[in-house]
Formats: sequence, C-alpha cells, structure tokens
Amino acid sequence: ANSNSMHLSIDLEGLASVKREATMTTLSGKSPKATNSITHPDNIVPVKHQIELRGPKFEHEFEPYSINVLDLSY
Repeated sequence: ANSNSMHLSIDLEGLASVKREATMTTLSGKSPKATNSITHPDNIVPVKHQIELRGPKFEHEFEPYSINVLDLSY
C-alpha cells in the first residue's frame, strides 16, 4: 500500500499481441485502514473502466491504496 499513485511498466512475456481494449477493475480506499461499515457500506466498491493497451508491453498509472484486476484478451 502506498499513498502515491504508481506508474508501472508491465511486460506480458510470451504473448505476441493483445487486443487493444481491456477492462481494469479497481478497489481503492483513502487509506490502508479504509473499510466498509453498516453506515457506509459503499466506501470501497469495485470500479470498472476501459483501458487501451498498446501491446503486451505497456505502462499504467495505478491509484494509491488499490488492488487492480486486468481483464484482457489475446
């Protein structure tokens, strides 16, 4: 967990190509102790957004305090 966004280079070694559109699902909070509660059940919810891949090697900016799942096709 980090309070700064992270710019990462990703290399999907072994793939010759990937489809350009992918779906990123992100769970993030304002701090590492962020949680849902009975009074605030939607503090942390999965957010899906489309990202564009330039190939099996790409860069992406990840939100602070987040867990991310990338769904792509090749």
